[in-house]
Amino acid sequence: MSKASALAAATGQPAPTAPAPAAGGLQVTPRQAARIPVPPTKTPEPGPAPVVTPAPAPTDPPTAPAAGVDSDRFAHLAKKEVALQKQRDELKAKEEAVAKRQAELETIASKFKGFEDLRQKDPIAAMKLAGFSDTDIFNFYAKAQEEQKAKDTPEAKAAAAAQAEIDKFRKEQADREAQQKATADAQTIQQFKTRINQTISKDKEKFELCNFNGPSAEALIYETVEAYYKENNEVLTPLEAAEMVEQYYEDQAKAMAGLKKLGAKPTEPPPAQQTPPPPPSKTLTNKVAPTVSSSIPVRETREQKRERLINEIKTNGLRK
Repeated sequence: MSKASALAAATGQPAPTAPAPAAGGLQVTPRQAARIPVPPTKTPEPGPAPVVTPAPAPTDPPTAPAAGVDSDRFAHLAKKEVALQKQRDELKAKEEAVAKRQAELETIASKFKGFEDLRQKDPIAAMKLAGFSDTDIFNFYAKAQEEQKAKDTPEAKAAAAAQAEIDKFRKEQADREAQQKATADAQTIQQFKTRINQTISKDKEKFELCNFNGPSAEALIYETVEAYYKENNEVLTPLEAAEMVEQYYEDQAKAMAGLKKLGAKPTEPPPAQQTPPPPPSKTLTNKVAPTVSSSIPVRETREQKRERLINEIKTNGLRK
């Protein structure tokens, strides 16, 4: 082993190879070869940089879920996903069923419209489209013609005219009876109202407030009779209804008497008594003795009382 080979083995570098012998049998030693000038090398012109495609990053293989809590969590998520998928499938099935039903209805509607249009133009063709045979169509039209001929006979026309007259007479009779009943009911109501007026006018002291209110009291008495009949299915007499309304007016008057606006006004003190003038002297004079005014209070007349009650009713009203 040469010295160069041993050095290369110790340093880990490749051993220098001996140069090939030159032409003519000349040999060049390494030292001489190092002295030989090296011709200058031409630097290549820079070109476009080569595109370097990065190598794909290595993907880690899927790891199995850890035991314990992770496995329970994955199991819960899996069940939830299965339930959601089931709901999506059911919803999709319902949507498909609705769409299918809608398409069927649209088809039926289209067929019906086409049938109606055809029936207006060609009834026989429409009947054939509906499934009737030629025999069925012939029998149908034959029966219709027979029925029409039966209606066109003199006997049928006479019977129809007689039936029309009977129906007209029945209608007129029913209208007449209804009119008569309405007239009789109106007369009965008017007679009852007349009895109400006679009842309260006959005893003016007992029905003082009813007579004071006049027509409004009579209307209230009639309404009382109607309300009592609807509730108890029994008709009150005018006297009974008038007593109820009179009591109602009395209760209203007592209630209004306690109001401040309608309270009793303070009474004025009686006038002071004046001493009689001295007797006239025997001597005649032209002076006249003064007269004393009467202090007797004036009693409220019927018209004033009526006016006062009217004001009370206008102020407080009557509750029906």
